[in-house]
Amino acid sequence: MEEAGIPVDERLVCVGEYTQEGGAAAVEQLISQDFTAIFACNDASAYGVCRKLKEYRKKVPEDVSVVGYDDVFYARMLEVPLTTIRQQVREMGREAVRLLLKQIREHKRPESKVIFAPELVVRESTARIQPSQ
Repeated sequence: MEEAGIPVDERLVCVGEYTQEGGAAAVEQLISQDFTAIFACNDASAYGVCRKLKEYRKKVPEDVSVVGYDDVFYARMLEVPLTTIRQQVREMGREAVRLLLKQIREHKRPESKVIFAPELVVRESTARIQPSQ
């Protein structure tokens, strides 16, 4: 948010568990605040967010957009398919094995740093912000 020039309101940052219950607890913490979106630390938390928002009669994405992280297999099967961040898990695994084998062969730790770009997978749990009239 800072990179985009959007000030971070610390009252809207929740620290919790990487679970459905953690996502639901975050909604409980935030529900009295004014917000239009929730970015969850993983898809399980995002699912908990969606369930708890429904209990408060908040519609995803009409009232609140929700984004998860991981793109787990059920993300596309939720009542409202989840917008999420997909990691390159297979490529990460291959690179980890390659680096481990190199370390075993050379008897020293490789001095390389590999960064894998995540991919935004847009589904139905997010909506564009409507400009105020």
